[in-house]
Amino acid sequence: MKNKVAFHNFSHEQELEAWITNTAKSYGQRQIASLTGYPYILEAISKITTSME
Repeated sequence: MKNKVAFHNFSHEQELEAWITNTAKSYGQRQIASLTGYPYILEAISKITTSME
């Protein structure tokens, strides 16, 4: 995700948040777990993806 976002020029914070949300939704739970492994991060991402469905 870090490498992908490096080449974007976001005009405002909401645009960045939308990009992060959409990118996180494209990852599976196993991918996210391998990147983070912290339960509070997994819970936050789960809430984001659930609320966006």
